[in-house]
Amino acid sequence: MYSTCLYCTRDLGTNSVIETLPVGRRVAFDSAAGRLWVVCRNCERWNLVPFDTRLETIDQGERLFQTAKLRFATDHIGLARLPEGLELVRVGPALRPEFAAWRYGDQFGRRRRDVALKTAAASAALPLASGVIAFAAGIAMPTEVVGGLSVPALFILAVMVMARRRTAGIVAIADGEAGVVTVESANASRIIRRADGEWGLELHAFGQRKGGFAVGRAPTESRFWGAEAAPLLGQVLPIVNRMTGTRGVVRDAVELVTDNRSVPQILRRGEMLGRQVRYVPPGQGSRSTREPADGLVLAELPLASALALEMFTHEESERALLTADLALLERRWREADRLAKIADELVTG
Repeated sequence: MYSTCLYCTRDLGTNSVIETLPVGRRVAFDSAAGRLWVVCRNCERWNLVPFDTRLETIDQGERLFQTAKLRFATDHIGLARLPEGLELVRVGPALRPEFAAWRYGDQFGRRRRDVALKTAAASAALPLASGVIAFAAGIAMPTEVVGGLSVPALFILAVMVMARRRTAGIVAIADGEAGVVTVESANASRIIRRADGEWGLELHAFGQRKGGFAVGRAPTESRFWGAEAAPLLGQVLPIVNRMTGTRGVVRDAVELVTDNRSVPQILRRGEMLGRQVRYVPPGQGSRSTREPADGLVLAELPLASALALEMFTHEESERALLTADLALLERRWREADRLAKIADELVTG
């Protein structure tokens, strides 16, 4: 078991309670299905554990859960916190909608809160920083500077430009090759379709990064299809969906995933819910049109559809790992470790 999250590449933490699984601060298990996960406390996504020690860990988790003081419980899901600080999530014979709402609601809710807090902090700090710069600069230079903009205005403009280039994620687009994704490039990426009906992803990503910012004049557009596109879509959608997570939207998304089991089905059903999807032909930017085309901009998807697609791609990836051998899961973990090292370079580079 590796120590890095498969999705956000952050460290999963450790525990000294479960002998066969010393990784993670929240461990989830389903005894009936024989599934075991380590839940990342940064992105709240569930990392499937390899097969070799899974049954022994589930048995130990059951014993610990029975003797722990419950903090939350229903007929199907329970959450217990042990004195050491480890949290155990016990999944019973839950109906799929209830389990999905509980599992993903936690992820989306935390993501929404984190973005809201960061936005509020930035908004509060910006006027103060602008005032300090304006005061200091006003002593030595006129209020009006380049292009008729004041010093505070230039400062705000610089902050906006930097925010557009700040790295929001790093994705593995090929063996040994990583793509740098910003919020803007993730939003501009598109779900596409070929003449034969195969769906795909047109990913907008930069090829270089420096100090936490994407480098280059414009992102490169790369196209991936079917099974190759699904894991990439699963990595990009959390960036696009960073401000979603209300209970009503999550409930709609769970219904979409429950009733539809493919990307095209989810998109078609999402349109039937009455929310307008804007089709964007290649090469026309964000200009909307009602004429048929082969692209759907991720940022313009209905909220429920975008969340449903995120749920679906993650579950498809997990399903593939369950049916594959241990070597495939090991490759996924090694890839996550490699991306984690790249992410570290963004901080220290």
